Amino acid sequence: MTITWDWLVQKNFRLNDANVHPTVRQKAWDAIFELWQKGIYVLITQGYRSIAEQNDLYAQGRTKPGKIVTNARGGQSYHNYGLAIDFALYTKDGKDVTWDDSSAEWQQVVRVFKSKGFAWGGDFNTFKDTPHFEMTFGYRCSQLQTGQGPARPATVVVIPEPAASAVTNQEQTCSIIINGAKLDARGIIRDNLSYLPVRAVGNAAGVTVGFENGKAMLGAGILQTTIVIGETGYAQGREIAQVLGYVIEWDQNTWTVTLTKGKR
Repeated sequence: MTITWDWLVQKNFRLNDANVHPTVRQKAWDAIFELWQKGIYVLITQGYRSIAEQNDLYAQGRTKPGKIVTNARGGQSYHNYGLAIDFALYTKDGKDVTWDDSSAEWQQVVRVFKSKGFAWGGDFNTFKDTPHFEMTFGYRCSQLQTGQGPARPATVVVIPEPAASAVTNQEQTCSIIINGAKLDARGIIRDNLSYLPVRAVGNAAGVTVGFENGKAMLGAGILQTTIVIGETGYAQGREIAQVLGYVIEWDQNTWTVTLTKGKR
């Protein structure tokens, strides 16, 4: 099994949780993408954790069966404030996950995430937590418990998009404008129909992108015209517009598809 980017993005749905700080989500996506390009497949196993979930986890190995996995009660973990994530690695075939923190791949994950600004739990002085990363913005949990904390900018988290290198030189392409902003990504023309890169469009529109049973998804809308070129999923521009509720326009002179938010 070749682990495609769309497949890995779908598995990392926990990074779509708005309870996780947007900077944490963005930096995590950037790290996961960089590692995917190197053949290392990161799975985020935990992001935001509620106070109740934290207390339940704290009870493990104490008042409940199992091994002690945390010393933090509810409110004492950065997970409770959307500032921490836990991870594992997929095996090369994508059939299993591993927590082998002695592997070279694991250490490379640590290096890449630390380069994005994360602190690693394996560097903790007391309770070593090797599957754990956090981005505290200089706040202690005691401060977060009082309502202090980092600002949450109203920014769209952009999931990286692989270059569509498999589009041939003979393929006709078109420019894309979403709500007045021109995208770096380009669409393709086949049989006089425009096909647009779904993830690039979804990111620009601020809509969650998924991939299920060979079909790309925008929000809950399944794109029946999905085609995959290299690692990039495309769908017909008119179907994308219909799913988003956007108006679509075509400029023959400039070969530009324009999608604008509006009534269906």
